[in-house]
Amino acid sequence: MRQERSSRNRARVLATCSRWSCPLLLVAILSPTACSRSFHRVEQVTFAVSAPAGKLTVRNVVGDVTVVADPAATEIRAEVTKTGRGTTPGEAKRALGQINVELSSSGGDDAVVAVADHPRGTATREYEVEWHLTAPPGVAVEVHDKFGDVEARGFTHGIRLDSDFGDLTAEGGGPIRLDTEFGQIGLVIMTENPEAVRARTDFGDIDVRLPAGRTGRVTADTDFGDVDVRLESVTLRLLGQRRSRFDAELGGEAQPSMELSTDFGDVTLHSP
Repeated sequence: MRQERSSRNRARVLATCSRWSCPLLLVAILSPTACSRSFHRVEQVTFAVSAPAGKLTVRNVVGDVTVVADPAATEIRAEVTKTGRGTTPGEAKRALGQINVELSSSGGDDAVVAVADHPRGTATREYEVEWHLTAPPGVAVEVHDKFGDVEARGFTHGIRLDSDFGDLTAEGGGPIRLDTEFGQIGLVIMTENPEAVRARTDFGDIDVRLPAGRTGRVTADTDFGDVDVRLESVTLRLLGQRRSRFDAELGGEAQPSMELSTDFGDVTLHSP
């Protein structure tokens, strides 16, 4: 499943590059797993931190990360799948042994950190770590990945996601920031704690669904694509609109701000 998703991501970027005639050199750096290894070893581990936390930070290199809010949760729990790949069974075993993962509380600053650490992929070994975490909805979530899709759902006190090559999916409230270089962005904004939103991708579409009663200035733009606005149930004061740009104040208010931007792709805004 993970390998199939990575292949789809690479195929999507290839199609995007073809569509916009961007340099093919970019494709050469899409993924450290471009040359697949025939043998693999897998290990699954589970961690839990029972201390309450105000913030959860995840740092990953290769692999998908999913973080889901659980209103009944009293701890932060992580289910981790480690995969080592190699040109021989021995290389795959050694690759798996080089993957280190950790979920720990940083103590006084009320934060929990999840980290995956391993060498860079080589001609004989590759590494992948997939995370699935659950946490109370009041936790602020921050995820940093390089090669993989990232998803965070149900958090009301802020979400920050970034990946160099991967899709970003978020549902939440509070301050939201989403950044990817190659990937789609999907965002559902909850009604709780309305604050600033920023979503940015170089190659990919952006799709945002707003809650009823959302206010603040919205700017959406694309260099090569369309901006599609479907805000039938939202009162707005239009400041500027054309095929590739939309600028308006929702509810007659300038704050909180929302900035949506892509170089190659479409931007879509929905209301309930």
